[in-house]
Amino acid sequence: MHTRSAGNVEISQRNRDWIKEFKIRNGRPPRVLHIGNIANNAYNNSKLMNQAGLVSDVICYDYFHIMGCPEWEDADFEVGEIDHYNPDWRKVDLNNFERPDWFIQGDILSCLEILRSKWEKPPIDPLIRRGFRFPFYLNIDWFSSIVSFLRDKVLGGFIRIVSFLRDSLLGRWSLPIASLSRLRVLGRNYKSLSIFIRIASFPIGSILVGCIKIASFFRNTFSLSRFASFVSRKYRSFSMTKFSRRFAKEFPSRVDKVTPKDYQDYLYILPHWKNILRHYDFIIGYSTDGILPMFCEVPFFAFEHGTLRDIPDQEDRSGRLTSLAYRLAKHVFVTNFDCVEKAKILAPRRYSLINHPFDEDAAFSIDGVEELRTRLLSDLNCEFLFFHPTRQDWTKGNPMADKQNDIFLEAFVALRKAGIDVGVVCCNWGKDVAATKEFLRAKGCDPYVAWVEPMPLLPFQRMCLASDVMADQFKLGAFGGITFKAMAVGCPIITYLDEEMLLRQYPQCPPVLNCATVEDIIAAVRSLLDQPEKRRKLSADSRSWMKHYHSKAKTLDIQIDQFRLALS
Repeated sequence: MHTRSAGNVEISQRNRDWIKEFKIRNGRPPRVLHIGNIANNAYNNSKLMNQAGLVSDVICYDYFHIMGCPEWEDADFEVGEIDHYNPDWRKVDLNNFERPDWFIQGDILSCLEILRSKWEKPPIDPLIRRGFRFPFYLNIDWFSSIVSFLRDKVLGGFIRIVSFLRDSLLGRWSLPIASLSRLRVLGRNYKSLSIFIRIASFPIGSILVGCIKIASFFRNTFSLSRFASFVSRKYRSFSMTKFSRRFAKEFPSRVDKVTPKDYQDYLYILPHWKNILRHYDFIIGYSTDGILPMFCEVPFFAFEHGTLRDIPDQEDRSGRLTSLAYRLAKHVFVTNFDCVEKAKILAPRRYSLINHPFDEDAAFSIDGVEELRTRLLSDLNCEFLFFHPTRQDWTKGNPMADKQNDIFLEAFVALRKAGIDVGVVCCNWGKDVAATKEFLRAKGCDPYVAWVEPMPLLPFQRMCLASDVMADQFKLGAFGGITFKAMAVGCPIITYLDEEMLLRQYPQCPPVLNCATVEDIIAAVRSLLDQPEKRRKLSADSRSWMKHYHSKAKTLDIQIDQFRLALS
């Protein structure tokens, strides 16, 4: 069990004053909408913004991966047999954790409806709202609304009357047949009952059923709303050609071009998005989700978390639209230093390098650390424990081979063969898990390895505290969530960092055991064994570095500075 309390966010005085002035002018705090939530970056960012005095919501639509759920960040639970891509949180003991109401997760239409109901009180009839927002000759949706009214109210009403006569007069209901369907709203599963009625086979009943079929046929097959929808799609498609022209202008050297096929799948949903976005002062699109506010033609910010490495260069719809979204964004927030060069190309003079949003001041009191360490040392017959949670992607031919785990694996085997009693905890994560297990088995080291499922933040940090060292990646030269989340609790790190590159981002490199080769790792471990005080110093330095150079205040100030500039 654990306790955790959110730390205060001491943003700069200039930004505190700006939020205060905004409230005076508008009668409310600034509102921010975060679209998308890969790796919980939006959740963490929004949580910090709410603590800083803004009103911040996250819409995480059609994405349910376990690592993009609030539970992964703030609940203490065992992963067990949870479906990583479709977790059912009702079956998990979350130790009383409850989701905040500002985090909206579900299918896209349900998410949009929840946000609509949040800001439009009392709810306005959608026909009136859509029909009279603009003059009818400027809004194809007005025509669609009228014919939808004729279809749903007039023909639908006739069907309901006939159904009432059939059911009430005949009274011949069969037993309902229930089928279960799932509606994903707010990250939970709700069961709805679909009732299918078998019609009594009387002559009068047959006539009434015939009337229903005829009315339904006209409603569904020859309805004017289908024609209106067709006209509306064609109209919107025509109006979207501006993005084809803009792409050609912004990227004249690219052979591939934006075509109607690239944006036709967005047309049906854009009116819903436009209705939601008007309630917010600032929009942040994560990864590729800047495409949505771009198509809605509202100002937005783009937030990348590795997005710029490969996606913009792809000659497909995602590559083209992502490139255009980052080019048209008011500002781009870059969290990976190796993506800076691409940001310079896509958003020249309109990007800022920021830390991944994270609360380094959250207070932790994690129970069970000593018990966990004692058990692992016994099970793995070791005296020095590694934690290697990094994704297993390192073999030749693997397109995701960007971790170079083999350097660590070879060092681990060499240490064990040299008579040093080391053990390691690895995660079942990555395309090369099987290759890693086979490598360790062939070297006779599999008895000294424990395999666990990827861990939520709190169990992850418990494992960090129970280990002597956390080993990360050995190829990229940059660092991500695994490293800074371990440093936050003072866990010494072995990894490879490109110090020249990082010193362009930070005044001081993170205090890690910087290793690029097998020999480097072996030497680093021997130094920790020979000098126990070095590990204690690394632990203290890690926490201090996080506070000074990876602070949540700095991360927020950079973003709020851009909010201020956008309004000025």
